[in-house]
Amino acid sequence: KDKAPPQIYRALHWYILLQEKHPEYKSSLWLNTVARPQLTSKELESIKSEVVDQSTNALTKKAIFYLEEENLKRNRLKSEMEDRLGQLTSMKTKLQYLIAFQAILAAAILIIALN
Repeated sequence: KDKAPPQIYRALHWYILLQEKHPEYKSSLWLNTVARPQLTSKELESIKSEVVDQSTNALTKKAIFYLEEENLKRNRLKSEMEDRLGQLTSMKTKLQYLIAFQAILAAAILIIALN
């Protein structure tokens, strides 16, 4: 969308002309003079540790987020299991009543048949 300023085109044109006239010159020769960092090693180490700290903090936040999400899933599953256990207990009680009723009914039929 946006066009580069004319000085960029001019600089690239000069660079191409320089490469054509002197192919032995490498871009690293002039780039090192133009783009040399002016920071001390202490400043570079400080920046490096800051970047590492930010990365570590981001990873820690991500890990905490995923752990909390897994904890929520575990709690949901635990709740579901407790509900199912309650349903099983209820079904067990009903089944015991049904077996007891069948035993009483069988005894009553046996008593009637013997009389």
